[in-house]
Order: sequence, then C-alpha cells, then structure tokens
Amino acid sequence: MWKYFIKINTGGKCKLCLQEVKGCNNTTNMKFHLSRRHPDVLEKLAQGQVEKVTPYNLNKRSYDFAFNEEDNEDDNFNLPASTSTYHVNDASSKASEAITTEQITIVDSFARQNSFKDGGSQSNKITNTLLFMLAKDMLPYRTVEKEGFLLYTNTLAPLYKVPCRKTITKLMAEKYNVLSDMVRSEICKIENLSVTTDIWTDPINVKSFLGITLHYLMKDKLKSVTIGVVELSERHTAEYIQLCLETELNLWKVNKNQILIVVSDNGANIKKAIKDGLGNESHMPCFAHNLHLVVSKVIQTECVSCICRKIKSIVTFFKKSVMASDYLRVISNLKLIMAVDTRWNSTFYMLERFLELSEKVSSVLLKCPTAPNMLTAMELQTAKELLQLLRIFEQSTKIVCGENYITASKIIPIINILKSTLKEVTVESETAETMKALLLHELQHRFVYIKDTLILSISTILDPRFKQIHFDDEDVYAQAIDKIVSEINDARFNSSDNSENDLCDNILIEKDFCYLHENLIGLRKRRSINNINNGNEIPTELKYYLDEPQINITECPIKFWFKKTPTLLSKLALKYLSIVGTSVPSERLFSKACRILNESRNRLNTDHLQHLLFLESLSKEYWSIE
Repeated sequence: MWKYFIKINTGGKCKLCLQEVKGCNNTTNMKFHLSRRHPDVLEKLAQGQVEKVTPYNLNKRSYDFAFNEEDNEDDNFNLPASTSTYHVNDASSKASEAITTEQITIVDSFARQNSFKDGGSQSNKITNTLLFMLAKDMLPYRTVEKEGFLLYTNTLAPLYKVPCRKTITKLMAEKYNVLSDMVRSEICKIENLSVTTDIWTDPINVKSFLGITLHYLMKDKLKSVTIGVVELSERHTAEYIQLCLETELNLWKVNKNQILIVVSDNGANIKKAIKDGLGNESHMPCFAHNLHLVVSKVIQTECVSCICRKIKSIVTFFKKSVMASDYLRVISNLKLIMAVDTRWNSTFYMLERFLELSEKVSSVLLKCPTAPNMLTAMELQTAKELLQLLRIFEQSTKIVCGENYITASKIIPIINILKSTLKEVTVESETAETMKALLLHELQHRFVYIKDTLILSISTILDPRFKQIHFDDEDVYAQAIDKIVSEINDARFNSSDNSENDLCDNILIEKDFCYLHENLIGLRKRRSINNINNGNEIPTELKYYLDEPQINITECPIKFWFKKTPTLLSKLALKYLSIVGTSVPSERLFSKACRILNESRNRLNTDHLQHLLFLESLSKEYWSIE
C-alpha cells in the first residue's frame, strides 16, 4: 500500500510533504521516510485507525488519498500528525471522527517566541502568577534569585526571563496599587461592613502594629480583606488608636455609616477608641477572647495548674532527652504536645495527648533515673474529668473562629449549649465539681454583655437554623423582635432596592454541636410572638418565618434567604448574618506577619509588609489568574 503515499508523476515524491524519496519503489525506503518525517501517520496506520487521508494541496495544506484495509495487511505504516487531515476509528463506538491538526506558521512561531520577551503576553502572565505565588505563600523576594527556582523555571519555560529581586519589589508595589484601587471601588458599593482590629508587637524589631480587616457579603460569598497594618509610633492611648483607625478607614474610603460592628478584644484603650470614634453600640467584644478567659480561670486554679505543671515538666523531659524520646518512639507513633500559655486549647491538646499515652509514658519514665515524677492516680482522674469538661469548649472555639462562614449567629446558641452541657456532665471527684461550678459562673459573668448586644440576638433570630430556640431570657428575645420590626417599618418608609444575588455559604459545624442543638429543638416549646409587647405591629412575613420549622443545622442560612422571594426581611437577615463574631481574623493576620517578618527579612519596611498582607488576603480572582 506504500504506493498511495507516492506521487509517481512528480518523480517519486511523498504525497504528504512533496519531498523526493530516493528509490521510492522500494518499500523499505518509503517506510524509512515515513518513520523519519511522518511518524504519527505510521503509528495511526499500525493501530488500524486511519481510514482516509486527503491528497496534498498547496492552498489548503491538506492531504487526500484513500486506501483499502486489505492494503495494510503486510505493511506496518504510521501516518504523521504534522499537516494532515485524517479520520480515526473510535474504539468504543467504531465510528469515524475527523481530527485536524495544522502546522504552525513561521509568523505564529515567531510571535509565540516574542511573547516570552519582556512585555509579551506570556511573559506578563507568568510574572503575574509569580507575584501571586510570592504574596500568597509569603515567600521572600529573593526566591527569584535562588538556583533551584531558576533551574525549575528555566525547565518549564526556557524562553522566559525571571525578573530580579528589585524588579519583583517594584512590580509588587504596582500590583498593590492596582488591586487596592479595585478593592476600594468594591467596598464603596457595600452597605454593611464588619471590622476586626487588634494590636500586635513584633518580637524581632520590637514594633507595635494595629491590624484592621474588613468583612462583607458580596455576590455569592463572604469576603475578607486586610486593609491595614499600621505601625504605632506613640503610646497606645485610646486617642492615638482612634486616630490611626479613622485615618486608615478614610484611606480606604470606608464611611462610618457602612460599619455595622467593630470586633476587638477587651483592652480598655481599644474599646474606648472604637466607641469614641464610631459610637457606643459599634463595639462588640471578641467571643473567642471571652471564651479563652472562661477556661483560663479554671486552668489557673491551684489544683489544675499543679497538674499542668507536672505534665509540662514530663513533656519538657521528653523534648530534651533523646533516650526517653527513642523509648517512646518504639512503643508509639504519637508525640507529647507542649501547651502555650496564650492559647487555652493547647492545654487541652496537651492533656488529651498525655492521657492517651499515660501508660506508655509511665513505663518510659521508669527506665530513666533522672525523669520527673509521674502523676498520681488521683491526679490522672482529675485530668480526665477536666478534659471531659473542656471538650465542648474546644469544639465551640473551632466553630466560632472561622471567617469564611457565618459566625455571629452561632454565639448565643453556643453559650446556651455550653451551659446545658455542663449542667448535665456527671463528675465524681469534689475537685471536678468545683471546676464545673467555676466554669458555669464564668460563663454567666463573661457573657453578660450578650443581653445588651441586640445585634447578636437579631442575627440568631434571623438564622433559620436557630430562630428563638436558644433564648433563655424572654426580655432579650422581645427586644430583638421589636428591633427587627422597627427596621422593617423604617425600610418600608424609606423604600429602597431589594435586588439580591445568589449566595453560597460554607458551614463548619461539629457533630456534637449538631446533636445538642437538635435535642434542644425537641425539648424547647416554640415561643409565640403574639405575646410580645411592643408598639409596632408584627409584619406578616416575620410571623410566617418564625412559625416555620428550623432548617437542618448543616444547611446554609444565606442560601435559605436567597431561595425565597426578595423581601425587606431577607435583606435585613443578610445584613446581620454577615457579621463576624470574633476578632480571630486580625489574630491570624499577625500570625501571617510573623511568617513574613522573620530573622531573614527583619529589614522589611512597614509599607511592604502591609502590601504583602493585603495581597495575601485576596483570592486569585482579583489577580485574573485562571
């Protein structure tokens, strides 16, 4: 069948490329030519996939010839993919499908090569992705000058020239200017913003910074962005913090009327700065900080602190003794965990791991003459009961510390579930009973502000997963309903656009929390809003909403409201559901700053630090990266 590839009347030229083939009548020579110039053709032919090929045409750059299947009995030919149009058999359906591949032109080839030069399309695309990687992964700028990175990049894109460190610094500043303007224009369109703020001290350079993050609902998700890492050069008075906060908000064109709430810790100076600058009702204490204080009160008691000190000494011994660590590794793949004083849940994890390995640790300590004393049986029992009491607190901390899903509406349910769970926990020792009573007392004391924070009550009521189930105080519930009715009536008087966008919310709910919540739904009686005394008439849509059963705890409340016909109530619900319940985002901000401001980057100035933290907080959609 080799004759179908040769144009005899042109002096023995190949039909596919019009190249003269010496000894074209020799099958071996023709096979050699095809294998060298058209290997893909031979491969397709050998697999029996080629049915038709069109002969060469100078204008269309195609081939057209036909052969029968019996012509391929003795010859194993391959047909090339270079400049051919041929039909391929589909093995599954035995049907023919046309595949067209065209050889790139010289002009296109040079254009593609030029696109990798400075200013070319491919060069700009790779550089933009490189900037995104450096900012998102918090890598130093000198990464672009490292030998391994340069070799890797040269292997992937040999024609691309990696920018030097100085160029990267300049490009990162330009990228910050472009994207910050984009975010400013986006923020101007948002009606309700939540702000978190905190103060952090860099231990390397001994500098203090004020961190500010914004949180809002836009289009189909909750968004978080870092707008400020302000270096504090004066004493941290309320007046100075207020000035820095207002200056940064004005720089980002954030109007005071847009700010729904500002969340911070319980520092007197920062609380006063927020209330003086934005009003008394604009500040909300961080729920995670207060929860930390509740548990810390128990951990600091003499009995518990004595047990924790003993465990810490044992963990320290294993960290320092190679022999003890080797013994432990032989009998277990787990390691002991050391607690950190600033994070109560690290103490929980330390106790949990120690109790899990207590028997194995005890056997190892007996082999080491210099080892510290093991806990007594009574101390181990107390540690187990303490762990039982603190487990629900650990779950609550994980639930409320997110920033990509709704958190404010969970605060009242979490407090209610904490109280209910603690009351039902059965402990044996007198020490555990004392700890239990202390936890309940601290919960009541630390969260007394909830009664005066209507914004949390409204958020919980307008969350279709909770509604009125978790309200123990009828007065608090009545005040929240009255506030909702007032805002609906005010919105009706000042009629506005109620257009909505489709939303999707990712929820993080622990299994135990779900179980306890479902139990409360079954035990609690539904409250009737008809018994609430207020001067406003209850809107029909609010009555219908409260009379409906709660949705499943794992469902998204934002999706729930967008599935319904847009109303004033749905707009109000989305306003309050977008609130952040903790200042954890600003805490995470400084954890990221610690990764950037390390010993090898201790000369990084404040502007570059702010640029990097802002760019890191943006998703890749802002960078136009597919």
